[in-house]
Amino acid sequence: MKLTCLVLIAIVGVFLTSDACAQVVLKGRLYSPQHFGSGDMVAVTAVHCFANAAGPNAQAVGFRTWETYPAGWYFLSGSAGSYTTVFADPAGFVRPLVLTNQFVENGDVVDRIVSPVFDYADFVQTSWDEKPATDYYQTFTAKGTSITQVGFKLATDGVDGPGPEGQNILISIHKKNDDTPDKWPQVGPAAVVLNVDCGGAKNYWWSAGWDSGQVPTEPRATYAVRLCSESDGGSFQAFWRRTGGLWDDCYRLGADGDKGWQGANLCMTVASDSDGLVIPYNKRVHKKYGEFAGFDRSWSQTYIARGRSLTSVILYAATSGSQPSMNRQRLKVRVRKGGPGGAVVGIEKIAIGNG
Repeated sequence: MKLTCLVLIAIVGVFLTSDACAQVVLKGRLYSPQHFGSGDMVAVTAVHCFANAAGPNAQAVGFRTWETYPAGWYFLSGSAGSYTTVFADPAGFVRPLVLTNQFVENGDVVDRIVSPVFDYADFVQTSWDEKPATDYYQTFTAKGTSITQVGFKLATDGVDGPGPEGQNILISIHKKNDDTPDKWPQVGPAAVVLNVDCGGAKNYWWSAGWDSGQVPTEPRATYAVRLCSESDGGSFQAFWRRTGGLWDDCYRLGADGDKGWQGANLCMTVASDSDGLVIPYNKRVHKKYGEFAGFDRSWSQTYIARGRSLTSVILYAATSGSQPSMNRQRLKVRVRKGGPGGAVVGIEKIAIGNG
């Protein structure tokens, strides 16, 4: 059975029963292999996590994976019960990860390593393309039926390196045919990554996303992620790891007109719905929201359900300087069928701020 993950725009999530009284701890590290087949692990940081024990009118407990030592660490403390835990970073490259039916009793301490699911992932940043390129095509084998997230890191933004300026980068997915990747047909819409500004100490991850089904793929078929400048003639340089072309390879179009296979893998992640989680309303662009909608006691967002049940809701929100911080905010969350005035579906939860 497919689950539906409603990723609105950041910080609500999962919840705790009010009738439970025993204390438990869910903790661990969020890790990923450096690349497929590697035994070395890298910490996945700044990802929001929430825990929810079964039952209505329950309040979430939340955390954010640490960026300092111990990197990738999370710690959730609450009452005994049956938990669902969600790891999600809607404005990043990590696809939501859901752990269900975690039964914990009084005094239990559950310590586990959790890993995001990727169709392609390479985190190595020890080498890079030494010449500017206008296009990169990183091949991968699809595991799911649609792509929902792509993340990447560049060695330089192609504009002013570590300086204050950047350029927009387009991401698109292309399906393999008998030609070179620059002739492969595009699947689904391109996504724009705004003002990619990096180089030197500004070693950022950049990303974009799609709703489930917008970029359809066939499991076990070969595709390529294309990175290119939105401006004609724009160039940049990517981090990559030399592999000799023994598996997924990178095809490059150089700014000097040279092109070809590189025997390398880009520093990039690609995620799909191979885990059965459907995302009907995703964070599309890697950018903070600049427009403030104002204050009200109630907000609603419509969406079209794609699965059979709702797993989580994550909302970006803000408070004024005269209000308590976001960590002290609480919201009642209800799902209504047919619009804001429709009948309530399922149970009500209490969302917490995490920011």
